[in-house]
Amino acid sequence: MFDVLKTKANIAYHRSKFKKEAPKLNLADEFKSVFQELEQNGVVAISDFFTKEECIAYRNEIDELLVKYEGKYWVDDVASDHRIYGAEKVSDLIAKYGFNQKLQSVGENYLKTELKLTMCLAAKLVFKENNKGSGGGWHRDSVNMNEFKAILYLSDVKEANGPFTYLLGSHNDQNVVDSIRDCGVKYNQLRLSENEVSIIENKFKLKKTTFTAKAGTLILVDTRGIHIGSPIKEGTRYALTNYYSPLAIYDKMMEHSSKVIIKND
Repeated sequence: MFDVLKTKANIAYHRSKFKKEAPKLNLADEFKSVFQELEQNGVVAISDFFTKEECIAYRNEIDELLVKYEGKYWVDDVASDHRIYGAEKVSDLIAKYGFNQKLQSVGENYLKTELKLTMCLAAKLVFKENNKGSGGGWHRDSVNMNEFKAILYLSDVKEANGPFTYLLGSHNDQNVVDSIRDCGVKYNQLRLSENEVSIIENKFKLKKTTFTAKAGTLILVDTRGIHIGSPIKEGTRYALTNYYSPLAIYDKMMEHSSKVIIKND
């Protein structure tokens, strides 16, 4: 019971902190029809956000950056997951996606607070034996507050290419509290086992959705919800991910992120 009360108190604290900032309401027309789905499920996919030609150009850009900055970006222990955090700082092309004002507007309307881009992650995932996929297993990015990210597939993603999978509805306050009260999840626990996810899924009748989709598909997501980048079984997956921070904690998030953001020197 103590963990439940502490979680509720922390959620209330973060809500009150961010409400001090007036949200922007300039939601782009093309996102109005999907906004309700984002609020209800915690995730929504939009096809053809980028053209095939744009995806090719961005994939080529990522490949060039991986060569140019070899040794300066994060790679997992089996050399499957290659991540350039803060890629907008070293690529004018990627900065165009990173600073897309329409995407930021969706996040501001969803979180009801002003946001700022923390960084854009340019990622290339290749098949290697024993890889854990993107993100290293099932997890939430936060327990105490909702978060917003914009993920763009730059290559076709099928079941074998490490698709993004999300437990619909697991982003809302009640689910977070109930999973601690009824499913054995610990206070402020971010990483979850397959068994814990299955218990939550069955207990609250939530649905797992795997986003297999063509290159150019945009996924808008509240990463407070339970999700995973599935282990890749074949081929290569390219993606861009915008990370956003509320202004109230932007400096703190940048200080934390500075450890992984690529340096252009």
